[in-house]
Amino acid sequence: MEIKVDLENIEEPEALPEGVYVVQVKRCEMKDSKRTAGNKNLEMDYVIIEGDHAGKEIRFDVLSLAQKALFRVRDFVEACGVFPGKDGFKTEELIGAILQVAVRLEPSMRNEIDINTGATKLVPRLNRDGKQVLRSRVSGYSAR
Repeated sequence: MEIKVDLENIEEPEALPEGVYVVQVKRCEMKDSKRTAGNKNLEMDYVIIEGDHAGKEIRFDVLSLAQKALFRVRDFVEACGVFPGKDGFKTEELIGAILQVAVRLEPSMRNEIDINTGATKLVPRLNRDGKQVLRSRVSGYSAR
């Protein structure tokens, strides 16, 4: 099957400036971890609803559901206004919630295969000008 797409003129997604944004949860799903077999993650998308960047999306925020990382899940869920007990919560309860997220910039990475060993390693993603590409990453949550 032939796929006709121009892969030479792709623009990297524009990173948001570091800061705090008021967002609405657009998607929240539980998925299998790509890094650790048997673990689950929450994966969220948000839309910014106030300020200069209103309407822009923050996509693929991931929180691990591993025991040692549940403090971050708690912070997120409580920032959404959901205060679950011992029985947990439903992802549907978080859709539409309004909260604040802190965003920081970090290097965008890609997998590369080491031709000598066959092992994969993460390397910085570079744009066409050879400059390192940055991506926005959610680093914290708080109630609005």
